[in-house]
Amino acid sequence: AWSTMPPDYPGIKPETLRSYELGWKTQGADDRWRLNTALYYYDYRDYQVQDFYVDPTLGPVLAFSNASKARNMGAEIEAQWRPAEGDTLAARVGYIDARFRSAIVIHPDGQDTGVDLDGHVLPHSPKWTLGAYYQRTQAFDSGQLVARLDGRYVTKSYVSPNEQPLSLQDSFWTGDFNLTW
Repeated sequence: AWSTMPPDYPGIKPETLRSYELGWKTQGADDRWRLNTALYYYDYRDYQVQDFYVDPTLGPVLAFSNASKARNMGAEIEAQWRPAEGDTLAARVGYIDARFRSAIVIHPDGQDTGVDLDGHVLPHSPKWTLGAYYQRTQAFDSGQLVARLDGRYVTKSYVSPNEQPLSLQDSFWTGDFNLTW
C-alpha cells in the first residue's frame, strides 16, 4: 500500500469511547402515538481525526491523527402519531454539542507541529437536525402499498477539524419519496 505519511510517522492509536445515555420511550394504550426521548454524553480518548493539507510536491494529502480527548453531548426527541388506520405522521429533533477537549497534531509532516483545537467543534457535527415524515399504507388483497414522504433539515457544520471558511458546509434540506409494495 502507498502512503503519503512520512516513514517515521507513529501511526494512529485506537479510538476508545465511553458512552452514557438516558432515554424514555412511551406509547398510547391504543398504539396511536409514541414519544421517544434521549439525552447522551460520549467521552472519547484518542479520537481519530482526518484532514487535508497541501504538500508542495505531492499536492493534496489526506492526513490522520489522534486528539487525546473529545466529547459529544446532546438530546433527541421523536414523536409519532397515527391519526387514522394506515396514516402515520412523525417529527424528530436532534441537538448535539460536539467538541475537541485537547490540542492535536493535525499535519504530522512538520508543516504544523500542533494546533490547539480545545473547544472547537468536531467535524461533521451539525448543532441541529430536524425531520418529519408522512406515511400512508394501503392494504390490498395481494399485498400492501406503502408511500412515504420524508424531509430533513441539517444546520451548518465543518467538514474538517480546523474550522476554516472553506471547510464549512452550509445548512441544507433533503427530501425523499418512496413507494414500497
